[in-house]
Amino acid sequence: KYDRMWKARKRECEKSSCGHLVPDEAMNCINECISEECYADIFAANPLEDGEIDTERTKAFTACIRREAREHSRSGAAFHEKTELKKERAR
Repeated sequence: KYDRMWKARKRECEKSSCGHLVPDEAMNCINECISEECYADIFAANPLEDGEIDTERTKAFTACIRREAREHSRSGAAFHEKTELKKERAR
């Protein structure tokens, strides 16, 4: 259930916010688009280099976004709604 939620968000990010980037160069954009909080915790201090695969940090990021999705599910807010609210506040 939670994987479907964040994977749908990932596809949305790949098409919209990060669609202008080459896939191998878009992972930082996609990860930040999926969850600004998890991105800040896991990748912001040391972003992925283009084409880099960091299995440990990717696992930590996935765990973070699953936890975030679970928390939002419990609170009644859809996972993507929270991200959209953050974007609105940032404008």
